[in-house]
Amino acid sequence: MLKHFMLAAALILSSNLYADCSFKIINDSDLDFATLNPRGTIGDLLIPLCTQNPNKDMQTLTNCASRPDQTLYIYPHESTTCSQVNNKPVYLHLIAIKKQCVSQPQTTLGYVELHYPTDFTCE
Repeated sequence: MLKHFMLAAALILSSNLYADCSFKIINDSDLDFATLNPRGTIGDLLIPLCTQNPNKDMQTLTNCASRPDQTLYIYPHESTTCSQVNNKPVYLHLIAIKKQCVSQPQTTLGYVELHYPTDFTCE
């Protein structure tokens, strides 16, 4: 009985290591998006361009396949990271032009997909 309890506890703990969530920002307008060196950040979490994303898992490769030089994407997140960034703005920095764009706060858990510039307010 104790063995089954410990196995169940281990499964629960291991399932909490990663949450089923991702963040994706797709550029819909700027043809030189990649040359602007864009960086998406949520708190201290960096969302790199797909072409610069070091992650090699199939989810990332699949979601980056269509326009990797125009898409910021990160997956997966640790569950603690997801809970810390939920309902917080996503900050998209376009470093080369000194522009900061802020999205509307996300109220959804799981997959967040934003489109630039539609879903952002820029200064």
